[in-house]
Amino acid sequence: MNQIKGIIFDYGQTIHNSNEGGFVPNLEKMLEYLGLKYKLALVSITVSETPQERRKKLDKQNVSKYFEQILLVRHEDKSFALQEVIDKWHLLPQQVAVVGDEVSKEIAWGNKNGCLTVWLQHGKFANILPNDETGQPAYTICDLKELLDIF
Repeated sequence: MNQIKGIIFDYGQTIHNSNEGGFVPNLEKMLEYLGLKYKLALVSITVSETPQERRKKLDKQNVSKYFEQILLVRHEDKSFALQEVIDKWHLLPQQVAVVGDEVSKEIAWGNKNGCLTVWLQHGKFANILPNDETGQPAYTICDLKELLDIF
């Protein structure tokens, strides 16, 4: 993990799961710990609410402060936002980890662009498995707290 300098998180079903009551347990402690060693960013598609509403949730949960970048996009393709984070950090893709629950989106993008990928196999996309098109994630976890064992 020495070469990893930044971690990009997905929002929906990764750090926040509205079906299970909101943000994952102990999120703030985990982000605080990871933030001591890595740059952290959040990239999220905001379809069910406005970017302002999503930002309020992050602020209310007291987690915004851990992210150097928060990109909230209003359309289905967040690949440009993922690339924007890496560009703003002036890092190589190999120095960035992408954490998300959707193999066909953030994990596929990370694999195609040379990032380390961590698939949170949880929630509504848990049964949509990696394939030749998406590539295999470097790590598969079932609970976000498992990140502490990786990083």
